[in-house]
Amino acid sequence: MKKKWLSLLLALALCLGLAAPVMAEETAQTYAYTCDKLLWLGPIPVAGLTVINNEYYVPLETLNSGSKQCILPISFSYTNDSSYQISVSYANRWSNNATKAVKPIMCTIPGLQLGAVTPSSTTVKTFTNATKTQTLPANAVYDLGGRYTMVRLKTLGEYFGYREDEAGIHICEDPSGGTIPTVTWEEDLAGQAAKSLRVEDTKQTLRAFHDYLINTLTHEDFIDNAYFQKNDPQRYERIAQMWEKYGVFNNVKLASRYAVCQDYAELFQAMCLQAGIPCELVTSFDMDHTWNRVWLWGQWYHVDVTFDDPGPTPTLRTTYFLVTPDKMMDTHVWPDTDCTYPSEYDPAWEQIDPKNLTTADQFRKCLIAQLAQGKTQFSLHPTTAAAYGGYKGPIYWAMGHCSLPGWGVSCGCTYNSATKSYVFSIRYT
Repeated sequence: MKKKWLSLLLALALCLGLAAPVMAEETAQTYAYTCDKLLWLGPIPVAGLTVINNEYYVPLETLNSGSKQCILPISFSYTNDSSYQISVSYANRWSNNATKAVKPIMCTIPGLQLGAVTPSSTTVKTFTNATKTQTLPANAVYDLGGRYTMVRLKTLGEYFGYREDEAGIHICEDPSGGTIPTVTWEEDLAGQAAKSLRVEDTKQTLRAFHDYLINTLTHEDFIDNAYFQKNDPQRYERIAQMWEKYGVFNNVKLASRYAVCQDYAELFQAMCLQAGIPCELVTSFDMDHTWNRVWLWGQWYHVDVTFDDPGPTPTLRTTYFLVTPDKMMDTHVWPDTDCTYPSEYDPAWEQIDPKNLTTADQFRKCLIAQLAQGKTQFSLHPTTAAAYGGYKGPIYWAMGHCSLPGWGVSCGCTYNSATKSYVFSIRYT
């Protein structure tokens, strides 16, 4: 009996010994958490702070998104040497030393774990004056899921100032060579909507934001549609009135109820950031289009509110709500690491057999090759249904990267069930 207990104890000790390195590895992981404090950039507040290692971090995307809620004295840009640069300048942003802004209505649930973060591979530099830059240390910059670069505020404070109080975190309060402007405050229409729609479940919250914008906004392409001519005859007068009433761009668009894709995406992002949900803008120059990427369940998903807006049709769509990058490439193309389209056209794609396409990648490349050759009628035959990779995305890519025989492409696509092929009719315009 004693031998049996001894064996059990030895086995338990061995198990604990083997588990120890795993436990140590898990505790060494670094996580980001939601934060309900405002970041004050001089006199201007923005939402979207995160907490990492009990320190406050600002996602650089927050500095970009805030530009539609006010005019920010701080900005960031992605440079040709694959680095971010942060700069501060009051003098170049206000000519009359006055601006209109909103104070975000925070509806973040603080302290929620967003997910594991890793040191960013992107270099971040700050402009301390017109000629000198400072490179931030690696431990001051983190990424969430390989993107959404976040910078430690106390590190920025070494160059732009830093203090904390009950109102939030303050930087950029004493800019050299500039005058702090007078701020006229406006109501925060996007924040009001976000607060009324926010629930504990993040997916439900995102869906509520998505549906609210679709039900509130109409794309400007439909502004003279017969439906709106009849049902919204005062639309132009209302738009003019909103431009007079508001100075904050997001307020104008939400109150006037007509917008373009950039406005849909920026309003969705503003609502997400005030709810503590990481959200980015995704811009495609090939498509001349903008949408969003959001963080949910430890993964980045795409949301295209504009494409889900049916215009005059009263049906609410969710085709482009929380879409994985692989699925998004069926209809979209964008310049980022989660879009695996090639950087340039390869004539070798012309050798791919259109009657034996085994993957979505082959399907896309073969379709692009047919367009590059100027073909007007052709069929593509995937060996399995799963190999079909969509056709709008490849067409957008081809228009931006191939010398097509015309200024654009008009495409018709049907499925022939008898031959199990996709039949294309192309017109080059």
